[in-house]
Amino acid sequence: MTVDDPTLAAADHRHAVTGSGKPACLLVDWGSTRLRLWLVDDRLAVLDRESGPQGQASLTPQDYEPLLTGYLDRHGLSYDLPIAICGMAGALAGWREAPYLDCPATLMTLADHAIPVSDRLPRCAILPGVARRDDTHPDAMRGEETQCLGAHVGGVGDGWLCLPGTHSKWVRLQDGMVQHFSTYMTGDLYAALGRHGALAGLMAPDGADHDLMAAHLAEFDAMVATALADEGGSWDRLFALRAAVVTGQRDGAATAARLSGLLIGAEIAHIRRSLDGVVSIIGDPSLAALYARGCDSAGINHTILDAEAVTIAGLGSAARRLADIPTGT
Repeated sequence: MTVDDPTLAAADHRHAVTGSGKPACLLVDWGSTRLRLWLVDDRLAVLDRESGPQGQASLTPQDYEPLLTGYLDRHGLSYDLPIAICGMAGALAGWREAPYLDCPATLMTLADHAIPVSDRLPRCAILPGVARRDDTHPDAMRGEETQCLGAHVGGVGDGWLCLPGTHSKWVRLQDGMVQHFSTYMTGDLYAALGRHGALAGLMAPDGADHDLMAAHLAEFDAMVATALADEGGSWDRLFALRAAVVTGQRDGAATAARLSGLLIGAEIAHIRRSLDGVVSIIGDPSLAALYARGCDSAGINHTILDAEAVTIAGLGSAARRLADIPTGT
């Protein structure tokens, strides 16, 4: 669909800034359903931060440039400002395809494979994703590789990253490379079962799940433990979530927490055989906290990294390489 008002002027999400220097570059995380951008100085301190619903799924290729030029115009910024973009803007159905790099992929050279996209914005480029071209188990990521880069430049060494979301990624970093990764459609399954399946009438309306989850964490923990004990083979327990409510054994308000625990527990049960060391979890705070609880139940050592800070660090590192911006002091 074409955007009628191609600006971020009515962005629904803006926070306090942290920097006071001169704008050095614009960093853009263009997801399927959300657009997030940060104007930063040469130290990557945030001068302005906006987000809105102009995700890739709602845009045509002609819509992207006006969104960025509109932002630059409103802030009196030059079209020559370096702009680094990650995410679905580089998908086949996005602004312009940024071909995947093969896994293993060296993180510090992501920017070397960035694709320029606009004559009007001569220093604007989209970073590539990373793909496993495996005949039996192919996989792909767009956007998460930039968070991996941010974690790497932030000091995370060899080990595992967990990036929960609609399509959760577990990524093995080694020697500054994405050495291996696996994707779990946990978020997709949660949404599909909760909105369209047999559990739909028992789930909370969109936006209420997090509040209900907090009220039923014991139920979440119990289902994580069940999935871990089942070694991830918990498919026969999905309908049991409904049966427990319709037979009066369980309160329907806890269904969201129980479904989330079962799915996240099954995901962790499957991946934990591959893990070693400390897992760094990068994601939305509430979702990252649930994955941390799941890791606790599985005896997996973990730490939580700030997702926004990691994304800024990754995009900022790429922008510096693209535009030869010196590191601020």
